[in-house]
Amino acid sequence: MGAMIRFVSLLPALLAGALWLSCSPAKSITAGGTGSETVIGRALTPSGQPAANAVVHLRRADYVSPPATDSKVPVGDYADDTANADGYFAMAGIQAGSYRIEVNDGISNAILFDCTVDGRGDTADVGTGTLQPYAIVNVAVVASSQGSSRLLVQVRGLERLVDVVADGKITVANLPPCMLDLRVISADSSIAPFETEGITAADGAAANVTMDPNWRFAKRLYINTTASGANVNEAVVDFPLLVRLDSANFNFSQASGSGQDIRFAKADLTPLPYQIEEFNNKARSAALWVRADTVYGNTSAQFITILWGNPSASSQSDGAAVFDTANGFAGVWHLGEAAGAVRADATANHADAKPVGYDGDEQVQGYIAGGDSLDNNNDALDAGNLAVAGSLTLSMWIDAAAYKPWGHLIAKAYDPAVYPWLAYGLQLDSTDTPHVSMTVTTQNGDSSIETISRVPLQQWVYVAGTFDGSSLRLYFNGAKEIDVPFSGAIVQNSKDVYIGELETSPEQRFCGKIDEIRIATVARSAGWVKLCYETQKQNSAVLVFPK
Repeated sequence: MGAMIRFVSLLPALLAGALWLSCSPAKSITAGGTGSETVIGRALTPSGQPAANAVVHLRRADYVSPPATDSKVPVGDYADDTANADGYFAMAGIQAGSYRIEVNDGISNAILFDCTVDGRGDTADVGTGTLQPYAIVNVAVVASSQGSSRLLVQVRGLERLVDVVADGKITVANLPPCMLDLRVISADSSIAPFETEGITAADGAAANVTMDPNWRFAKRLYINTTASGANVNEAVVDFPLLVRLDSANFNFSQASGSGQDIRFAKADLTPLPYQIEEFNNKARSAALWVRADTVYGNTSAQFITILWGNPSASSQSDGAAVFDTANGFAGVWHLGEAAGAVRADATANHADAKPVGYDGDEQVQGYIAGGDSLDNNNDALDAGNLAVAGSLTLSMWIDAAAYKPWGHLIAKAYDPAVYPWLAYGLQLDSTDTPHVSMTVTTQNGDSSIETISRVPLQQWVYVAGTFDGSSLRLYFNGAKEIDVPFSGAIVQNSKDVYIGELETSPEQRFCGKIDEIRIATVARSAGWVKLCYETQKQNSAVLVFPK
């Protein structure tokens, strides 16, 4: 019997698509054995013939080619072979660990097997794979303090060492199609290496990557809007993308203590505005908002880059740039403040929300980072008089602790304090198991609509409502549930916007937790609302961190 070998997917199978590449043929054999193993496999040409005489390199997944010709890696951590006339290869004495096995015909085709040897068997069979046309990666190194020092590019897990030419550019060619990590080192040992992870090298295609020596670490974060991710078909512009970091997807020990060296960028390293809502190095947890120029629909190939590892960098966190008033944001409250402090508005409007009736126990763990817990007594927030006239979007995360008659979530009272009571608002209706309802009053009268779904107790849900001057729409957990015609301009008055209660009827308040409250002066599209829900929800499948 053979030894067990576990295959390491580069990306979840659900993300298989135009540029999501699976490098390892799936096969496993089990046996008990000797502590080291013989790794065997077979390679075929694109026409299905044996890849006779193809060169085979086995390297640990974290291996990088040493810069000196006499440098060695431990025996059992690497091996080389040549495929026989039938395309088979075998390498003995391989110790337990994760490996990359490159099979290359030296002409135009290659394949990469990813596998983990457990060391308990005698033989590990990686199965049969078919060579694919070469991929190439074009690397551009940003000029920095390295001056004229010789730079070399390494490919983690592969036998590659390529000189960077004088203009800072190099092409790494003859690569097997796969997900690759690049590392740049200097002949000057005083210059620290810098690297970029998660580069998609597609068969027969070229990938372009820009690397900046000032940031030692970089990683591509892929945005999956296909059916296996956000399932959004439309392009959404200037979108605040939530990036959650934890110990599974980010090495906090490589970053500055409060995340001041974190940056986000496009493919060419053009900076993207971002805001740090939370960065807890000790707890290995962070929540950051990044304004993406455009999030494209129905693709898994789009990415942004996160950079870190620059101890001299100061924070560029800027909520007003992410939640730009020019993009319709009137007020955004993350609710990360302690005790009875004012809840800061992330936008340039500075519509900071003043606690009303807070007694110091309101700050809790929210859905994203910090949140507020509103009790059954007198807790609310006063966000001032926000001017919204033609169009409107209200949204937030809620976790109801109890049902209160007409539990107001966001409410701007009508003036005078008589029917129809609200200029605009989002609230729970008066039933025992309430729906979410939205009310808007215009010069044509008032209209209220409610969701089909009912609000559960002790469970976070995302609610949103929009008005565009001709229709009212309500969304529950990202799905549009109701759409009714209604027209006019929203009535204007001097009443403040309250969060958690109606100013003129303070007994009508919400009881439970709240987080990520937003008011916009535009009616967000269905794709925008769904993308908000899908990117913000726990265990989201939208933002993919390559392994």
